[in-house]
Amino acid sequence: MKKSTFLGSTCLILAALAMSGGALAAPSHGPAKGYLIITGGAPDYKNFLALAGGPKAHIVVIPTAAVTRPADEANLPPYCKSGPFAGLECSVLHTTDRAVADSEAFVAPLKDATGVWLEGGRQWRLADAYLGTRTLKELFNVLDRGGVIAGGSAGATIQGSYMIRGSSQPDDNTIMMAPGHETGFGFFTNVAIDQHVDARGRENDLAVVMKAHPELLGIGLDQSTSITVHGDVLTVNGPQRVAIWDGKDHEGKGYYHLRKGDTLNTVTRVATVVEHPPEPVRKEITPDPKVLSRYLGAYQFPAMGNGAGPAMVIYVDGNQLMSRLGNQGALPYFPQSETLFFAKAVDAQLEFPKGEEKASQVTLHQNGRDIVAKRIDDAASRPLVEAAVAMAQRMKDQKPAPGSEAALRKLIADVQTGKPDYGMMSQGLADATRAQLAGMQKIFSDLGAVQSVTFRSVGPAGPDIYQVKFEKGAQEWRIWMSPDGKVDAANFRAVQ
Repeated sequence: MKKSTFLGSTCLILAALAMSGGALAAPSHGPAKGYLIITGGAPDYKNFLALAGGPKAHIVVIPTAAVTRPADEANLPPYCKSGPFAGLECSVLHTTDRAVADSEAFVAPLKDATGVWLEGGRQWRLADAYLGTRTLKELFNVLDRGGVIAGGSAGATIQGSYMIRGSSQPDDNTIMMAPGHETGFGFFTNVAIDQHVDARGRENDLAVVMKAHPELLGIGLDQSTSITVHGDVLTVNGPQRVAIWDGKDHEGKGYYHLRKGDTLNTVTRVATVVEHPPEPVRKEITPDPKVLSRYLGAYQFPAMGNGAGPAMVIYVDGNQLMSRLGNQGALPYFPQSETLFFAKAVDAQLEFPKGEEKASQVTLHQNGRDIVAKRIDDAASRPLVEAAVAMAQRMKDQKPAPGSEAALRKLIADVQTGKPDYGMMSQGLADATRAQLAGMQKIFSDLGAVQSVTFRSVGPAGPDIYQVKFEKGAQEWRIWMSPDGKVDAANFRAVQ
């Protein structure tokens, strides 16, 4: 296989260190004996289990990043009883109590673990629970024994030394640098790791981090991509891309891409690039509006754990098939045939059954998996489709959802008085508000009375974005309204 060496925008290697913005970029190191599997979101169980020992693996799952409230623990998937870890020696470790995380009894399953899986969610929950505790020490011991630690999304970012998207109050993962929440576990040193890059339009999000911390190596992982890190070598497992931010200019960008089979020396920051086959070309056909109408509706994905799975809403915007999965942004799909549609923003396809006047299901082909979602009955799906169409129109018109400003004003006023109206909130928002009420009250008390609320825009994922001016400061709010008129989600951050 033909290989070439990537030297960035110059043909010289300046010793072992790269010059970046006038400062020497420090080397990055992975574990000397063990391995890291770091994914952009989709799990890479194949490589993880192979490195962990296959059928002889002893797996520990840490789901803490995914547990938003105590009640969620009971609804966690049966990690050790079904799925890729079924039949293996397997344990689940979770706590938010640092004293427990620092106890000998809690870390006992890690003593002979060969592989640790870090679930996705919010990376700050992992940091709050385990930084500086015996649990983190034992995780390093797993690596020192030659074991493997793996994870995607939050479970990817936490493996780096610099933790991005760590804002907890407000819980807002669009904030790249959150003072007090910038320290990761450091399995991979001098590194900042971002994830879901292609799926969530995060191509340039690391720029602000690299400007503030030019000594770091920045890594941006596409949704379905994984890398293996061992010693001073990063290997791309694919199938999609890894963006490498090395402090250099790459044709006007701060990063370049590596693909499956490529490697990076994390000390010299020199990449070895293999020859890649050309990208497959998908031929787009002109869709028949009558055919598209067969697919309108909502489709229920399988449950994760004891709770219901997310719903995917399929609707048509003009002559364009659109999908919205859960609270994610709308994604256009393009016809490859009458029943097969592909996305351009991510590596995903939707396939509908042939010969049905109204599709009974849709199959999502993504990350090497085929997941079937069953059609929801018309009465239940109608309000979901109407809400998705209305949101698409609001984004075009850049108009707020009816009642969102009034709901925002009431939400702030109620928190200031210490008496939130939980009936106007979704269950998730109500639980988060109860947990954070004391801290929020203090923030709003310090700000004083509201002076103005100004609508700014409808964000990519559908929130109405407002600027709220107080007597002693200002905040940016994002608020999502549900079809029943309740506040589905909301977050805020301070602005100048």
